[in-house]
Amino acid sequence: RYLVPLEGPDGPYLCGGASQEHDGDLHSREPDLERAMRELHGPLSEMFPPLKTSEWTPARASVGSKGLTPRTSAGRIPYCGRLHLTLPPQDAPPKPPILPSFSYPATSSSPQVWLLAGLGSRGLVHHAVLGERLAHAVLTGSEMLLPKESRVIKIL
Repeated sequence: RYLVPLEGPDGPYLCGGASQEHDGDLHSREPDLERAMRELHGPLSEMFPPLKTSEWTPARASVGSKGLTPRTSAGRIPYCGRLHLTLPPQDAPPKPPILPSFSYPATSSSPQVWLLAGLGSRGLVHHAVLGERLAHAVLTGSEMLLPKESRVIKIL
């Protein structure tokens, strides 16, 4: 949970969250403000006691999703490395904008796309080490310093 004081055009406000909902269609979900309020009121009031006694209403709500990598015997291993992406020819009919087609190895006409994702709850632990190694990989064009487990990027 989090509660952050911010300054907006209409004055100060609090930004708080986040609820976790694991049901329904993630791609077409609308914010369920009542459910979020039920889930968040107690924890946010504990963090900032004036919320317990004051009348307040949320200004807005939004929906997002968290990308997770598959669970392995070593836990969830983040993705870190180059995406080997080949673009379709210019005269090819357009594909649905869900995912581009991926292939290995990348050709010289392929864009250089690098990824650091799926850190999950270990992000605070791994982000600095992986970020530094990824920056080195981007600058040198070599993934040799990246953990081999993280370099296995499979796009379905």
